[in-house]
Amino acid sequence: MSVYLHENVSSPDITNRKLNQTIYDLKRRNYIDFGPSDSVILTNKAKIKIIDKIIKTKKQDGHYRLISFDIPEDKRNNRNNFRRAIKRMGFKQVQKSLWVSKENVGELVEIAANEYKVSQYIAYFIVDKSNIDSHLNKLFESMHP
Repeated sequence: MSVYLHENVSSPDITNRKLNQTIYDLKRRNYIDFGPSDSVILTNKAKIKIIDKIIKTKKQDGHYRLISFDIPEDKRNNRNNFRRAIKRMGFKQVQKSLWVSKENVGELVEIAANEYKVSQYIAYFIVDKSNIDSHLNKLFESMHP
C-alpha cells in the first residue's frame, strides 16, 4: 500500500517517501494492519503501547476490578510483560498475584492477556464489595492526596 500526501498538505518535514516508510515500519513492527478499503487498524500490540491514552477515555463506575493470575515460570517474559501492561492500566498490587483497579478496563486486560498469551492463567473479577474494601480504598487514596 502506498500513501500520497494530498497537495493541500504542506510540511517541509513530511514527504511521501517518509510517510510510506513510517507506515511500512508500523506494519512490520505489528502496530498496524490494514482492513477493508486499506483502512488502518491498530493491532493489540499498538493498543497496549498506548494504554495510558485509552485509559483516559474510560470512566470509573464505583466497582473494583480484580485480577488474579498464576502464570508458569516458563512463561516469565510473558508474565512480566502482562504485569507491566496492567500496571500501566492503573492496577495496584494487593498480594503477590492479586491486583486491583478502579478503572473500567476489562477490554484492555483481555487484549493484554491475549497478546502475551497468558489468558488461560488469569481470572478477572468485577466486585461491588469485599472484605478488604478499606485496604483497597487506602491503595487508591495514596494516589490522590
